[in-house]
Amino acid sequence: MNRAPSVRINRLPSVSQDDEQEAQSDTIEIPPPSALRDNRAPFQATGKPLIGILLLEGDDRSEDADRLALIADFGVPLSIGIDPTSEGASQRAYEYYDAGAEIIVLSSLPENASPQDVEVTLAQYQVSLPMAVAMMEMPSETASRTSRSLWQHVIAILHDRGYGLVAENVGLNTAVQLASKTGVPHVQIFYGITPEETQDRLRTIFNRAIFRATQKGAAVVTAPGDVTALTALKAWALVDRPSSVQIAPISAVLLEVAPQ
Repeated sequence: MNRAPSVRINRLPSVSQDDEQEAQSDTIEIPPPSALRDNRAPFQATGKPLIGILLLEGDDRSEDADRLALIADFGVPLSIGIDPTSEGASQRAYEYYDAGAEIIVLSSLPENASPQDVEVTLAQYQVSLPMAVAMMEMPSETASRTSRSLWQHVIAILHDRGYGLVAENVGLNTAVQLASKTGVPHVQIFYGITPEETQDRLRTIFNRAIFRATQKGAAVVTAPGDVTALTALKAWALVDRPSSVQIAPISAVLLEVAPQ
C-alpha cells in the first residue's frame, strides 16, 4: 500500500484567476495509510496505567466457537494474535474483529529470506488479515537468527503501511532498535503466561504487570487463547483487577504510551 499524494477534485477548466484559486482551495489532503490507526478498536483512555492482554490463538480449532463467545462477552478490550498462514485465518480474524477484538499478525519469517521474499510474505499477511494493527514475530530458533538486514526490510514495510510492532522482551532486540530509529510504534512483552499458570499465579503475574505499568505507563501480557486461560483471565479482569489500571487493546498501548 503506497502513501497517497494530495488529490485534486475534478473541476471544469477555467482561465479565471478566481476560479483557479477556488480550485486550489478544493485540494484534499489524503493522509497516508495507517493500519494501526485505521483498524484500532474504539478505546477511551482515562489516564490510568494500561494493561494490554494479547491472546495467542494457537493451532487447536476445536475451541474456536467457545473462544469467540468468550471474547465477545469478555467485557474489556482484548487483542488476539493469529497465524495468517493457518487455514481459515481470515474468516476467524473477521469473527474476532466483529466481536470487538483487535488483530495482531503472528509472523514467522524464513531465516534466509531475501528482501523480495519479505515483501511478498508481508503482502500475503496483509491480504489474509487486512484488519490487523500490528505484527509480532513468534519466538523460534529461526527468529533468533533473523539478520539485521532482514529486519531492516521488515521494519521499513511496517513503517510504510502504518503497522505497530509487538516484540519479545530480550536483552538485545534488533527489531526494537530499528523500530525506534524508524519511528514504528512498538512495545515489548512484559510477561508470557503459559498454560500451566494457576489462578493464584495469574494474580501474582498481573500484580507485577500493574507495578510495571505504573512505572512505564503500560505493560503487555500474552496468554494462550484457549478456553481455560480465557476463563481465568476473565475472572481476574472482572473480579480481581484493581481499579487503578485500565485494560486496553494493543493499539492503545502503542499509540498512547509506546515509543515511536
